[in-house]
Amino acid sequence: MKHNLALNAKDSARLLVLAPLFLNILLIIGFSPEAQAAGSSLGNYVWYDQNMDGIQDANEAGIGQVTVALYDNPSCTGTEIASTTTTKTGWYQFDNLASDSYCLQFTAPNNWSLSPADKTSDNLDSDALATASANQFVIKDINLSTTDASYDVGLFHAQCTAPVVPIGSQAIMPNFGTSPWHHPNAYNVEVGDLNLVGFCLEKPDADPAVGDLFKVNAADRQSLSTARVDNLKRLFSALGDPEVLDSINTEFASSTQSLDTLLQNLVWYYTDWSEDFSKVSTAIDDTDWTSNQKTAMKALGQLILDKTQGTNGQTRYTLTEVYWLHNQTDTSRQDLIIPTNYVFPDEQCSLPQLVDVQLTKTISANTAKRGDTLSYELVVTNKGPSTATQIKITDQLPSGVSLKAGTPPVAQQGSYNATTGIWEVGNLSTGQTVNLILTVTVD
Repeated sequence: MKHNLALNAKDSARLLVLAPLFLNILLIIGFSPEAQAAGSSLGNYVWYDQNMDGIQDANEAGIGQVTVALYDNPSCTGTEIASTTTTKTGWYQFDNLASDSYCLQFTAPNNWSLSPADKTSDNLDSDALATASANQFVIKDINLSTTDASYDVGLFHAQCTAPVVPIGSQAIMPNFGTSPWHHPNAYNVEVGDLNLVGFCLEKPDADPAVGDLFKVNAADRQSLSTARVDNLKRLFSALGDPEVLDSINTEFASSTQSLDTLLQNLVWYYTDWSEDFSKVSTAIDDTDWTSNQKTAMKALGQLILDKTQGTNGQTRYTLTEVYWLHNQTDTSRQDLIIPTNYVFPDEQCSLPQLVDVQLTKTISANTAKRGDTLSYELVVTNKGPSTATQIKITDQLPSGVSLKAGTPPVAQQGSYNATTGIWEVGNLSTGQTVNLILTVTVD
């Protein structure tokens, strides 16, 4: 597939990380002015073809952590001469290549399949062909005489293409970096074998923490206006906008997670900053980017907003549906918004289980004086329909009270850490209710 220079920047924003699946791909990539002076370059892009049609669509993300190997013969025989890994947005490149014949070979993980080849124009299609070996694909007979960024590969998950996250599912935030789908400049949660990447909704609240549980919902609980919800849904079309991706690639090359940083600030523009762009600018100034990068990102942020709203002569972005994840572990920590093009299946892609965990907290008296004894009761109930697992609830005591000496917390199930305020409940079957009693003294 033939790409102009702007499309080479797809690297920058269609994120998907395929590490657990160890997708090994041999491709020819991209463009670099410096490389062109010394030799030619080959590339370009590996993407998650959710509708399996072999055509790149605006809301289909690139696949990161894909190993790409290059052979200096037309049939991928012998030993590879170079290898690289796709960026988080699916872009890769080999530089300083002599005019010669080359081949690319791709080895996909279990349950990932190759999209059909040559289904549309060369800048939007998939180019690889299947081989006699399972999960292995090649692009043969590449005759390189000048820089060529035209070799793309579409892949889809045979068991779970374009997965839908059921409303009511329980999501959990894993340890930082443990998921190969992890985006370091965004927020990552898991629902069953689905990997979700999203953004925080409430700037004043604390960040979500490892182990936080979320409930997947169809609506926000920030009381956002209909217009702002609409703009938030359109905002994420930037992930497939070649103009946006080109700008990111120009400024940051392989550090494409910078787009996640910009999108997070634009989410807060609508949810917390009253559509005041000066606060976006201040947030950009607080990064460790260079002066030129900050200037470029401010301009790009304004362009994305113009396209989101259809202002200043820009064609308005289309809608991208989203999921709203409500933090159930600690309401003082942020909820998340997850665009549907940031939902990636793991190798097995088992369906997530539906759970509805309810938490209430009561106090034994409404008024008290110094030295009085009070008790807090936390009650957690699994409303079903499936078993809720790994439940953790954070409840720090408010100022002015302390745990009563000689009266330890009483957890009906699990344990409570008075230092961290975390009640590790464990698993709850459908309909099960457990409580925690905290006896305190008024200071």
